[in-house]
Amino acid sequence: MLIRVIIKNLLSFREETEFNMLKGSPRKLNHHVYKVKKLELLKAAAIYGANGAGKSNLVKAISLLKKIVISENIPNNIDDLKFKLNKTGKEDPMYLAIEFIFDNNLYFYEVSINAGKIIEEKLSKSLNKLDSYEILFSRESSGIKIKFNDVFEKKEENEILKNVIEKSLLRPDQSLIFLLNRIRVSQFKEIKSVFNWFINSLEIIYPESHPAFLPYLFEKDNNFRDFANLNISAFKTGINSVKVQKIKLEKFLGEDNKSEGIQIRNDLLNEPNKFIGKVVNNETIVFYQEDNTIYALKLIFEHINNEGKSINFTYQEESDGTKKLLDYLPAFLNVIISNKVYVIDEIERSIHPLLIKELLNKFLSDKDTKGQIVFTTHESSLLDQNILRRDEIWFAEKNKRDSTELYPLSEFKVHNTTDIRKGYLNGRYGAIPFLGNLKDLNWKIK
Repeated sequence: MLIRVIIKNLLSFREETEFNMLKGSPRKLNHHVYKVKKLELLKAAAIYGANGAGKSNLVKAISLLKKIVISENIPNNIDDLKFKLNKTGKEDPMYLAIEFIFDNNLYFYEVSINAGKIIEEKLSKSLNKLDSYEILFSRESSGIKIKFNDVFEKKEENEILKNVIEKSLLRPDQSLIFLLNRIRVSQFKEIKSVFNWFINSLEIIYPESHPAFLPYLFEKDNNFRDFANLNISAFKTGINSVKVQKIKLEKFLGEDNKSEGIQIRNDLLNEPNKFIGKVVNNETIVFYQEDNTIYALKLIFEHINNEGKSINFTYQEESDGTKKLLDYLPAFLNVIISNKVYVIDEIERSIHPLLIKELLNKFLSDKDTKGQIVFTTHESSLLDQNILRRDEIWFAEKNKRDSTELYPLSEFKVHNTTDIRKGYLNGRYGAIPFLGNLKDLNWKIK
């Protein structure tokens, strides 16, 4: 479960800026609140703002933090992502931090980067009191100097391992949490679990993102298949059901792609439980092994014509809105049945406003959900106090220094019956485009 994210000197965030999922003062929609580890956390957050205000930069910052943790080295051009509209932005380090709950433990991970190197890094764990932390590891700015928790440090045999990590293994452009995950010793078991939270429980979805495993889910996961077909039918897409077509590898690729087929076969034979997702003609195809045979899986969409006959459509023949709805279904199922966190940029892209409103409302009104969704949007129809709590609505706006500020609607005095959509569009809460005087704009070319 996500608690908060802190950003400084990254993209459009110059000053230290916090976004959080903590419950505020509103008392409506109490079923939107999860009570975990003596904290009250919200199940959703909608982030509004004008184009260029920085709401998508929050998504990018969270994505970058995940990449820093799970990748072998930080991006080569990471210093280019610093805040550029300030003289000191180039010299100052960037800072990212995230606080979350996993396996009933509260963790706080933070990292500072400058000149392409990690200069500080720390992973802490909350003790019984939420304001008291135990450091699991820290990495100091004076070169690569590491400190672990007291239990680790007191054991003499761990001193050798620590020296090897400091002097031989850890690189300045590599996160310590990534390295410790690769070292097979029991002392780092908890750190490996935290690493896996970033891998498995924090998901980022961009408008152009497509799940690489969708055909495999329809083929192998009965729960997902039933959930997807139920929703596809309920949203009146014209689709009766989604099916999977299994094609042998050689037949699917044909004679002209034998070398690609050999590579796919070798990859799958080495790891029998693995599957490979590839985008072919803008469609995700999944290759997997079953009974020593490699298959290609692709989706087929069954429609019923006026005569009641079944007609199959290909992926390319379906609308962009239907495709995007399909892309979101794994996320919505996961936040219903698990405590995953999904961060989605421009959630309404290619989907009709009424459909995305209904999909989100279905999730938000369900009292048995377990996960969280954070999303950016321009869709004002969601600004409804019967759908979202005021502390679940956030705004992104540039201040006088052109730095992005984030603030929740709950900071304003708003009555439970107020039409917040109307107030937002009238500029009462900020975070809307400043259009200037368009009447005087001469856009004709002389």
